[in-house]
Amino acid sequence: MLRRDFLKTSAVSGIFVGLGKGAFAAPSGWRQFEITYRVVLKTEKIPARVWVPVPQDALDYQRVIDLSWRSPAAASLLWETAARAPIISAGWVDATMPREIEITARVATRDRSGYYPDASQGELTEYLR
Repeated sequence: MLRRDFLKTSAVSGIFVGLGKGAFAAPSGWRQFEITYRVVLKTEKIPARVWVPVPQDALDYQRVIDLSWRSPAAASLLWETAARAPIISAGWVDATMPREIEITARVATRDRSGYYPDASQGELTEYLR
């Protein structure tokens, strides 16, 4: 792994690791889930890259408590601006390296109502397309 890639990955993952697993314990009325994504690519002699969308904080009903990943490849957390979504990106350039990544997200959710009488038509347009 290149030092530059390692530093980028460490900086982003350090945000979540530094907070600790109990830093964002779910309050009463919230349920916690652990979601694990495991991606294994076929062994090929060509470079490969994957982008895996991961959960995000959503209004008042969903919170990401922890996000971590393990991979022999250089991986980083990206922000896709059009959809306002976090994405884990991993790339393999060495053909001898195992082509796999495991991503774990701990998320807290709670029930919510879908009725928002105060929302304007402009606010709702994006979500009703």
